[in-house]
Amino acid sequence: MRIWLLAVMVGFMGLLATGAQKNDETPVLDARAAKVQLERVYEQIHPAAVRIETRPQGTGSGFFISADGLVLTAYHVIEDTDRFWVRTADEKRYPAEVVGYDALRDIALIKARVPGPVPFMELETAKPVRRSESLMTIGNSRGEFIAPRIGTVTNIGRTIRADFPGDLIASTMPLAPGDSGGPVLNTEGKVVAIAVAIGREQQDGQDVPVFQSYATPLLGLNNLIGQIRAGYRRDIPFMGVSLSQLTDDEARAYGLRQGGVVVLDLIEGYPAANSGLQPPRRLSENRVLADLILEVDGKAVQSSDELIAYVRSRQVGDTITLKVLRGSETVTVKITLTAKWRSS
Repeated sequence: MRIWLLAVMVGFMGLLATGAQKNDETPVLDARAAKVQLERVYEQIHPAAVRIETRPQGTGSGFFISADGLVLTAYHVIEDTDRFWVRTADEKRYPAEVVGYDALRDIALIKARVPGPVPFMELETAKPVRRSESLMTIGNSRGEFIAPRIGTVTNIGRTIRADFPGDLIASTMPLAPGDSGGPVLNTEGKVVAIAVAIGREQQDGQDVPVFQSYATPLLGLNNLIGQIRAGYRRDIPFMGVSLSQLTDDEARAYGLRQGGVVVLDLIEGYPAANSGLQPPRRLSENRVLADLILEVDGKAVQSSDELIAYVRSRQVGDTITLKVLRGSETVTVKITLTAKWRSS
């Protein structure tokens, strides 16, 4: 299991919407009224939330979406795990298995082997989340068990990193590692998103980065969730390379060319390890021989984010061509992309 610690911020907004919103005439509740309503929602719905326990040791969150034990969570909660279990609000623990997932959207569906019907949550895939709307996540961070975290939406459609889902919902919900995969609920008690990340980011008018939480929205995903429920599995295309973007000063310090993406390491068992790429080698105290990726499929790349975004736009099984500068030599490397998570 990987814990995502990204970047976030924003002040709590307790303003009553003064006019009708576009395509939605329902006013946003003020923060105080919304908090009361969300606390009521929590009391009614928290038995449908779960803690996900993984091996290697890790903790995440999730929630039942059907009486027969289907659990929706974030893909990265179960990624790279050998086995995992679902612990329910009554402290019962059940083994679970993967049903399907979309790794690019960080959504996964697992099935817990429950002995009978369980309470479940209703998904909201048609109604958009709005700025200033109060939401609640139920999660398992800070040693707490199936606990509520209430906050306000600060931004919609956020993109925080190339290797993370786009169009995220940013909010002030006080999330922490262990809350990933938890349901993000509106005041109607419906799940509008899945908690996936936390961090800090600079905002207009703010001198200091502000904490925020991020969630991947369920808006418009009804068909996709149906496909995942039927066993659809969409993997992240992966080279198996650790990358870095050197600053101009770092490049000069090591005698490397400015621009391009530096290959830091090759991950054993993935295609890049046998592609001809090489990890850095120190030639002297002030000189390092490193592979700098200059182009992918004829397109210049100036940052690791650009390269990652391009790879993620391709499919597992595609072959990409890299133009690599190694010292004074330019080499061409071909890599066939594989799935990032290859379960047995």
